[in-house]
Amino acid sequence: KNSRFESDSKNTKYKESQEPMSLEEWTFTKREVKKNGFSFVKFEATNFSQEFKCAYSQTNGALTVIPFNQQRLEWFRNNVVLRERDIVIATYPKCGTTLLEQIVLLSLGGYKDPERLMHPKCKNVYHRRTNFGKIWPLLNVVANEKDDRFDSEVAEDEELDNEFSITMSIQEFKNIKGRRVIKLHMPADLCTFALTNGLIPKGVKVIFCVRDPRDAVVSAYYHPGHPAGSWDFHAFAAFYSKFGFPWATYSYHARSWLDMMNKCPDAVILLKYEDIIKDMEKTMLSLLEFLDIKRTQTEIKEICTLSSFSNMKKSSNNADHMRKGKVGDNKSMFSEQGLTQFEERMGITLRGTVLFDAYFGDENLTSSKERSNL
Repeated sequence: KNSRFESDSKNTKYKESQEPMSLEEWTFTKREVKKNGFSFVKFEATNFSQEFKCAYSQTNGALTVIPFNQQRLEWFRNNVVLRERDIVIATYPKCGTTLLEQIVLLSLGGYKDPERLMHPKCKNVYHRRTNFGKIWPLLNVVANEKDDRFDSEVAEDEELDNEFSITMSIQEFKNIKGRRVIKLHMPADLCTFALTNGLIPKGVKVIFCVRDPRDAVVSAYYHPGHPAGSWDFHAFAAFYSKFGFPWATYSYHARSWLDMMNKCPDAVILLKYEDIIKDMEKTMLSLLEFLDIKRTQTEIKEICTLSSFSNMKKSSNNADHMRKGKVGDNKSMFSEQGLTQFEERMGITLRGTVLFDAYFGDENLTSSKERSNL
């Protein structure tokens, strides 16, 4: 789980008769705690009538998932190496990761036998039985079979329930045949284990996908492990705009990969989640050319059908991580005041980037006040 959200037993939800909630009314306190080799950060969010708590682990100053610490980061830097023709899906959490994994894996051959090769329920995690699937090295790769996180009980014919279901040794990771599909949520400058002299290794292809932060924060709020009833949404949005979500703030992550894209223009492609949803076939043509994958128009149409939200949700047996996948879902969550404040906060942090133009240009803001502020 990406974090632990705890609701104080004395908390009461706002009544419908109360005024719409504001991000500005929330204040946060932060306390660092070290325990068993891990660095944790505990937060408290308070306003005039409520208090919420959460805890994250912390690595290099960034909020991280609980199993990850500085020691594991150093191990990654020294052992996990990308190789030519690897495909890296580099996204901020809740910004189209699972959808892109589906599209890429289908394009690599999964469309030929989707019932056997594709498993949206477990986010298409790698399976030894088929030598197919995506790998999240953070969770799936360990030093060796003696590592206490190594799970030798997952049989080759066993059904995988989620992407935590499999671990592999670093040697097994190195021995995987064909093009590896690798998931990363880290900002580029934290991925030093994946870089060569600060640059993407030759022949590695990185797909950097972004999503409107107004929708990303809603999806993060409902992410499994973040009970919707435990934090008020506007408190969470205020937290997200200030402290982010693993692995950094939205803007830090975006700027990091945009900088890497400028340094390695042939190695990184920038996609927008909204463009994929609007015209998946058109997006696929650009993506397949970038990845040097040849597919017929008939195959592309089949891949798009299999990658539709309705099909993935059905194939996953309505898994928790397949919630809506909509563009513009933020309108059902924010108060007008809260949305305006969120746009101001996020817009300021993205000023001067292509993401600012894409999501916070004049036509994309909710009020003339925000246009003048930004």
